[in-house]
Amino acid sequence: MNWDPKVLESGADEYYASVRGGIVGTAREDDRLPEVGPSRIREITSKAKVWYALNASCLGSLQEMEKQKDRYIRHLRIIEDLGFYGVIIAHPYLIPLVQEHTNLKIDISTILEVDSVQKIRYFHDMGVDVITLHQSVHRNFDLLDRLKEFPEDFVFIANTACIFCCPFRISHYNIQSHSLEKCLTSDYPYNLCRAITVKDYPLNVLKANWVRPQDLYLYDEYENLHIKISGRTMPTWWILRAVKAYRDRKYDGNLFDLAPMVRGTLRKTEGEKELYIDCRSLNGFLREIKEKRPNCYTDCGKNCTICYRWAKMLRETGKAYRVKEE
Repeated sequence: MNWDPKVLESGADEYYASVRGGIVGTAREDDRLPEVGPSRIREITSKAKVWYALNASCLGSLQEMEKQKDRYIRHLRIIEDLGFYGVIIAHPYLIPLVQEHTNLKIDISTILEVDSVQKIRYFHDMGVDVITLHQSVHRNFDLLDRLKEFPEDFVFIANTACIFCCPFRISHYNIQSHSLEKCLTSDYPYNLCRAITVKDYPLNVLKANWVRPQDLYLYDEYENLHIKISGRTMPTWWILRAVKAYRDRKYDGNLFDLAPMVRGTLRKTEGEKELYIDCRSLNGFLREIKEKRPNCYTDCGKNCTICYRWAKMLRETGKAYRVKEE
């Protein structure tokens, strides 16, 4: 949600958003967030279920957190007063503060990397309401089979383009947690991610953490699992297009169109070609992963070569690029 009321026309079941400023970061650089007043916020929250992204992964030292405790509580009460349904939390310190001082629901952020049954149990015991799983979990179907054992709702982000097992992920979010005044990550680590993405292209794209709209049927059996679409800082037209694609379970354009983290420079290559993967060229890719159920963490490149075979096919058939339009 970028605070444009037109976004509500998407028909999404619920939304998540944040605003510039505040004592706690929101996993986005502050200058990428809109400036919006209380009247606009209440206008939106009165019409839709909206979560506030309070998902900073770092709050400083323990001494600093204790010093700021009363301010955190006031901040949470303001969020509740503005009509938000709940908060998305990426630091466990805030969980009891939310529970003891507000009636807000709690969604565990993907930043906390819930990728195992044991981690689910920990947060279940803490009494949270929703758990947004680690961005790589959507291909771990053995773990998804276990979700029915828990009463919580689970969420996975369908359109993230983050590289698989990203080595910069934790440091990136820690940096963004302190980006309350100006953008500190305009180049780091995006340039490093770009270099990995284009290396052996499109192999690392296939390994990345996305699900095509056409593949959502593979998750229908998981009744307490829902999808989330990333892109709260994107323009309204982009958000409407992305939501429509996933609601319709169909998108025949470029896979990169649906990934908010794919910046313009990533789409450009040397010469007359740009990175372009027609979603239709991936028919059967994720279904094969579900049927064979490899362990992506340990089998990749040895016991499992699915991504390697599909990458070779895309290269050899010319389906990984297209000629740039003048």
